[in-house]
Amino acid sequence: MSEPLLSRAELAAIVDELAEARAEQRARRVPALDAEDDARHATARRVLENLAREQARAVASRVQHRVDGRLLSIEELRAAEAAALVLAEDRLVRFSLPGGEPGWVLVSRPLLFAWMRRAFGARDDAGAPPPVRPYTPIELRFLRRAASEMVERLAALAGCAVVPAVGPIESGAALREQRTARLLVATFAFSGLDEVGRLRLLLPRGWLGEAAAAPRGTTMPAAGSLANAVLETPVRLSVCVGTARLTLAELAALRPGQVIPIESRRDGSVLAHVEGAARFRAMRGAVEGRLAVQILERLGDEEDDDGLAAS
Repeated sequence: MSEPLLSRAELAAIVDELAEARAEQRARRVPALDAEDDARHATARRVLENLAREQARAVASRVQHRVDGRLLSIEELRAAEAAALVLAEDRLVRFSLPGGEPGWVLVSRPLLFAWMRRAFGARDDAGAPPPVRPYTPIELRFLRRAASEMVERLAALAGCAVVPAVGPIESGAALREQRTARLLVATFAFSGLDEVGRLRLLLPRGWLGEAAAAPRGTTMPAAGSLANAVLETPVRLSVCVGTARLTLAELAALRPGQVIPIESRRDGSVLAHVEGAARFRAMRGAVEGRLAVQILERLGDEEDDDGLAAS
């Protein structure tokens, strides 16, 4: 019988060392945001949970594929500890809140590359590992634009009167320079872009107060509340695939089982109506087994159903 690689005493020493390391890490870490009796924490969590859902919906609409987003955790870390989350090849997008305090968006490389593949219509390399190299200028522009949209969405949900200014793209050294600054680190998981990816928002501690000051349910700055209420009004979008002309006598004589020939556009397009008025020309299709239309062009007020048979 072969001898074990480690003796019982060596195994016990390793276990004790790990336990001491974890205890030391907990002692250095600022308490996590899980206090149910603190209204500010509850408000911040609600804003960030809404952010995860809205960001996922926005990405899904853009790439025409189902995307799910959820908030995994919120914790307070010192900037030096948060820097340990940043890999050598990762890049952070800095943004500034109205008070001048900086925050950062950190998109994991697997999520960013999967996001880009979907955005640019690629499918054949799904699941391929992300390349280990510096980001190209095109990838950095995509990263900055994605971060900017998410920061704007966060500001709207938190009821910020001013949208944070998005600044430069930086490495983890930017966090190490801050060292003892206290940050709220919100970790999100997004699935549906070929694999589950992580995204982190590193927010200044003062943001918690701004989020708590926003009224419950706030989704836009107060100055735009009326415009937002109008924009949030639901309308019915319907699609007309063809038309048929019948006399009143023919209409009265219709019975179950009868077949009515319809006329449609020769190019296969359809008309999309908003509250009964034709507003868009579209093409029929399917997304994940569900019927769907792709908008091709906006129609003028003069075009109606009579133009459906046109080429």
